[in-house]
Amino acid sequence: MLREINGGTLTEIAEHVDLPKSTLHNHLVTLERNHYVVKKDNQYHLGVRFLNFGEFVKRQRPGFEEAKPVVEELAESTGERVQFVAEEHGHTVYVHIAEGDRAVKSRTAVGQRGGAQLHATAAGKAILAFLSEERRQAVLDYWGLSKITENTIQDRERLLAQLEEIRKRRYALNREEHIEGLYAVGVPVIGPNESVIGAISVSGPTHRMQGERLTTELPESLLGASNELELNITFSESNQ
Repeated sequence: MLREINGGTLTEIAEHVDLPKSTLHNHLVTLERNHYVVKKDNQYHLGVRFLNFGEFVKRQRPGFEEAKPVVEELAESTGERVQFVAEEHGHTVYVHIAEGDRAVKSRTAVGQRGGAQLHATAAGKAILAFLSEERRQAVLDYWGLSKITENTIQDRERLLAQLEEIRKRRYALNREEHIEGLYAVGVPVIGPNESVIGAISVSGPTHRMQGERLTTELPESLLGASNELELNITFSESNQ
């Protein structure tokens, strides 16, 4: 709740949390004592100790640290918004985000979960296509295919056919399936044991994501970057 409301007084927090003020105060004092929360000008905010947890998770996951420079280089070369995402519990999780000089601005932040929208994003479809059959079916059975825009795929057979195409060409497209006016290209990042580590995607406005740029230039750039990242991950794993 502190994250959602960007901090607040005890009274303001109590308006959002179903707890007596006395109990809520005890929780906040305990969190503050353990440096998870800081109090300034009578307002409580999240503490920087959470940065330690985020960095720990990145170091523990193969490819998470190695993906950052790749994402930044792609953002600079394409001028668009680039993201590296992972899948957890059927959700996309943003691990790295970089914006080129022409990037469409977004409120999406590192660590944010994109919801059960794998079927509606380029990165999500790239991940879905290369999950094991059992895992893919489990995700689709549990979350279904919710409608996000008029272009979102809601027919399971149509989605599975598209995922088969993605496996063959190694890249996925999102044509206004998640956000109207936005196209994206995504490619998977595969680990040494053939597990899906995540996906890299580039997104931009429809007028800049057309023709060969959408179907040839950007996919080639992403596939090259993904291949480089996969080699770095393999090298890193072999030297541990």
